[in-house]
Amino acid sequence: MDWLGSDRRGRIFVALICWIVALPLLGVSLTLASLPSLRGAFAAPVERVQWTVSAYYLCLAAMQLPYGALSDRYGRRPLLIAASALYGLAGAACAFVSSLEALIAFRALQGLGAAGCMVLARAVVGDAFSGERGLRMMTIVLSGPGVVALIGPAAGGWLSAAIGWRGVFATLGGVGLSIAAAAIAFLPETRPARAERDGRTGETVRGCAAFFGTPAALVPALIMAFCQAGIYAYSSLSAFIFIEFFGVAQQHYGWLLAMTGSAVLCGTWAAALLPSLRRQRAFRMVAPCAIVAAIALLGATMSPMPGVKGLVAVMAPLVAYAFCTAFFTPAAGLASVRAVPQAGIASAITGTLQIALGAAFVWLGGRLYDGTPSALGICIAIAAAIWTSLYLSLGRRWLA
Repeated sequence: MDWLGSDRRGRIFVALICWIVALPLLGVSLTLASLPSLRGAFAAPVERVQWTVSAYYLCLAAMQLPYGALSDRYGRRPLLIAASALYGLAGAACAFVSSLEALIAFRALQGLGAAGCMVLARAVVGDAFSGERGLRMMTIVLSGPGVVALIGPAAGGWLSAAIGWRGVFATLGGVGLSIAAAAIAFLPETRPARAERDGRTGETVRGCAAFFGTPAALVPALIMAFCQAGIYAYSSLSAFIFIEFFGVAQQHYGWLLAMTGSAVLCGTWAAALLPSLRRQRAFRMVAPCAIVAAIALLGATMSPMPGVKGLVAVMAPLVAYAFCTAFFTPAAGLASVRAVPQAGIASAITGTLQIALGAAFVWLGGRLYDGTPSALGICIAIAAAIWTSLYLSLGRRWLA
């Protein structure tokens, strides 16, 4: 079969993988505009409402290694079908809860399903494609999360305004169950025979030990994780800041996130298009720019101005910072995977670090939130200080 789409089944396979890869991000971006509504519905403080995001992220992080090892032993297809079905069922259950605690619990279950979608879809791509075809397929697959980052928050704002937060979660449930049904019909088993040996517990433990004992793998992984941590905090706080503080309408809020999403895409492509030597020089320029953007954002958020002027003062450095982090993220992720022989385990650990630190910064942002944008400035300043220090002191030799 031509997996890249010269026949009908191949095209369906490619589209299905794109949707599966996008599911974890969709589970966050579509719900962000509903966070203020949840706060009102359950009369809960921001810190508790933020747990609907943190619980999702924590389970998304915790299950990546187990899914990878289990799929090596038992196959990608059955676990992927189960993971997407769990995602859908948990999302549908969120629409019927009567307490915030129940919502957090079902969001945690949805995160368990999302973890399987993230890890197993990448594994399917690795199994089915190699060389130039693999690069082409990865570009196509990553367009799924890219599109979700651009339009997901706007769509979530429109849905929340039109059908309420329960309707948003019901929509996520329907999407997850539809993808599970499509996987049953169209997704083949792609696991190679040798993968069963790699999925044994001893091999997994040795791979983890090798990763954490190799600075060339661990340092770039931490750079990527802290690059993303500030963006995670921004995603979870943005609805409160833009809608409640600046008074942006729910249906317009998503367009502000689309601006930072566009900056992320531009940063990613800018780094990819540069030759290696020029990219290394650019890293040494972009890291200080990220520090400047973080300081400017901290100043704008600690003494915020209401209205359009204040919004512009926050958005300008935020867009610049998003571009800077995106410029570093692909090279850091690639360096962490290439530094050790067990690329699958390295990918899972890198993803776990990224999401675990993201969840920690989501919690920190909720803890610091006082009704003003200051929590966002503090979170991004901390993240920027850590990842730029890691790069400037240790990481320059490994990022190319």
